[in-house]
Amino acid sequence: PLLSSLVLWGGLRFPAVGAEVYLDGQLLPEDEGGVMDRLTSWLDQQQWSGDWSSGSAAQKAAYGKVVEVANSASSAPWVALGVGQALLLYFWWLGDGLEVNIEAARLSLSMHWLSIQYVGCNVPELPADLWQHHHCTWRWRHAAMIPSEVGATLARRPAA
Repeated sequence: PLLSSLVLWGGLRFPAVGAEVYLDGQLLPEDEGGVMDRLTSWLDQQQWSGDWSSGSAAQKAAYGKVVEVANSASSAPWVALGVGQALLLYFWWLGDGLEVNIEAARLSLSMHWLSIQYVGCNVPELPADLWQHHHCTWRWRHAAMIPSEVGATLARRPAA
């Protein structure tokens, strides 16, 4: 249960504490850096387990668990940045070729956008020190790059 809410820049409301999010039975920390570290560490273990290959059951199961974490982002927005990055790092490509995984890319974009809103990077009046502290430039670069890459991928597809 949510204990309280925090009003951020622009009047957006996000839970301050209380939403518990688990990955593979382990409670995720309630901070962006901790979530990103935990997700990438867990995914590294999965990827190098010997069971992971393009389209394998292990890869699909890992993707499903990352999507489960993403589904909690509306009540635990501190998971959004880590999920967005995990989707880029581990699920960007379909198979072993060069085709972008559109589903993963769209979810990654929505997670990056949520992370931008969560820390206030979308507010022009955000003080410069907070802009730097929250790495807003880096977040916005991903929010610009992902739809560009998806658009290029979709434009190269043959007409149906």
